[in-house]
Amino acid sequence: MAKVIINHKDAINLHSEFYDKNFEIIKISACGFMDYAIFNLIDSGDFGSWDGLASTDGEKIIFSKSGAFAEGKITKSWKLSKDNIVDIKNGMFKTAINFKDKHKGLTTVGLWELIMRIGFLGVGILFIRNKRLEYRHSNEFDNLKKFNELLNQ
Repeated sequence: MAKVIINHKDAINLHSEFYDKNFEIIKISACGFMDYAIFNLIDSGDFGSWDGLASTDGEKIIFSKSGAFAEGKITKSWKLSKDNIVDIKNGMFKTAINFKDKHKGLTTVGLWELIMRIGFLGVGILFIRNKRLEYRHSNEFDNLKKFNELLNQ
């Protein structure tokens, strides 16, 4: 978390307080609203991005991050019920989750949506609903397939 190397055992220990049963955990990099290939080419696609962990037991999903100076400690976490998820799109490199509600600090509006809302005489900005999370997933713990199966139940 926060560009710190963490092993699977330590990651499980960080999220064990959220679960009473078995769960899967992966490393993620939450995407900022400018995380598109064109912006990555000029090295500005990570604006608003952060590294963290995601875990699920099939009933709930937990996202967490830590600060740059808080190694091995969770500074912010979001505990969400799977009932709050509208849909999940698993890609080869990214996963996008749309929620029913917005979650401050976790969900963001996409760049193209923002441009379209501004283009509509600026009125569309008044109705922005930050209900989407996109993250790049890592199979560093060799359990991404199990995690996605639990997430998509």
